[in-house]
Amino acid sequence: MATLEEYIRYAAAQRGIDPDIAVRVAKSEGGLNDPVRQSLVKKNGRQEPSYGPFQLLVGGGDTGFPAGLGNDFMQATGKDPRNPSHAQAAIDFALDTAARDGWGRWYGAKAAGLDKFAGIGGRPAGNQGPAPSLYAGMADGPKGQEMYPRSSPGPVPGAMIASAPASSASPPTPIPAAAQALAGGSGNKMADIFGMMALAPQQQPQFSPVQIMGPSGEQANALSSLVAALKGRMA
Repeated sequence: MATLEEYIRYAAAQRGIDPDIAVRVAKSEGGLNDPVRQSLVKKNGRQEPSYGPFQLLVGGGDTGFPAGLGNDFMQATGKDPRNPSHAQAAIDFALDTAARDGWGRWYGAKAAGLDKFAGIGGRPAGNQGPAPSLYAGMADGPKGQEMYPRSSPGPVPGAMIASAPASSASPPTPIPAAAQALAGGSGNKMADIFGMMALAPQQQPQFSPVQIMGPSGEQANALSSLVAALKGRMA
């Protein structure tokens, strides 16, 4: 015949309960030596009528204690937790209750440091709580993006090298000094030089953490034309 512990382990595994957890609860309740062991707790001079490894309470009537799992067990099965031959049925009933409702009916589970559903349905023995966030304490997001407003996107990985956008806009309108230089009518070579320089396409400064972009082909041609014109004016 199986010992109480062996049967508890078997019955727990059949219900998806960690056998080690079920045994811990039983050890914190009625123990594993006496199939009908009565609780030693006394209230108003009366000994608590709880029996077996999982201490099924048979209360009500003149016991001085409320009805409990022992009463439910007797009503559901017609068996008595005070009868040693019904010990295995009482264990089955206790573990059926635990698999459905957790260990909340057993004070011994809490005393053993177990939460309500410890070891039930694959749950861990203790209450682990939610997993800590890798970004706990950061202002707005992952490291490197804290200072970006929530309404604007952060930096895109792999997009650190800037490229000059293709320009579809028409060239800027020449300013008066440039127009004079183009016509050659100012009579002032220095004014003409600065006016011609104003004709060169405007290049916005480009910054990149990886490389510096040079002028576009259109800008290079314009600069070459400007240099050639300057040489002719200064000759």
